[in-house]
Amino acid sequence: MSILTITFDDGYKDTYSNTAEHLINRGVKATFAIPSDHISGILENRPVMDKNDILYLQSNGHEIAAHTGSHVNLLSLFNTGGKQAVLDQLSSPKVVFQNSLGITPVSFVFPFIERNNNAELRGLASEHYRSSRITSDTFSVNPLPVNDPFSITGTAITTSTDLPTLNGYIDSILDKNVWLIEVFHLVSAKNTKSAHRDAPYGFFTHIDIFMAHLDHIQNSGITLLTQKDAIASFTAR
Repeated sequence: MSILTITFDDGYKDTYSNTAEHLINRGVKATFAIPSDHISGILENRPVMDKNDILYLQSNGHEIAAHTGSHVNLLSLFNTGGKQAVLDQLSSPKVVFQNSLGITPVSFVFPFIERNNNAELRGLASEHYRSSRITSDTFSVNPLPVNDPFSITGTAITTSTDLPTLNGYIDSILDKNVWLIEVFHLVSAKNTKSAHRDAPYGFFTHIDIFMAHLDHIQNSGITLLTQKDAIASFTAR
């Protein structure tokens, strides 16, 4: 039995506006990883969800995961600011979500694709969360059951990931015993440029492609779970 998690990293308002109602209407539960310092603000020139958006997602069964406070590269921070600076970035989202929204995130998502793939960072994350995920820019799956909930990997869906490739990810795992985590960032009708690069964003998915892929997912019959629920159900005991 294979399982799938649909994740949206960074908390972009456009992504929320283009996906939330579709997911809710179809009964699909996803994981939204949001950097807490940017709630109601701007990240990479893009508006981020506000508190009402997040509460609406949570009330409809979606998971709200921590994604650091300021969306910082934790390995770079560890090398320059030390362990305590990293711990602050790990713990501050829990404080913000708990105090402002009454939500206690149990899943952590590392920013910056595979740059934070580090055993010591995973150990620090384990002090605050039940699982942590990095993201790979190549197709990756996690064997089931999960032996280490702090070493799970998602697959980044990039601007160049077309619909046949996306659907092929699903088809390739249906007869296996693995966990695929599809990591979307900006899902919208048009791409935008990031603050640090004068070029179209590399992690954009057109809403039409996403919706067609969602059709394929549901027609495939694969089990859909949030990161939290997958860890609760498939971690080795």
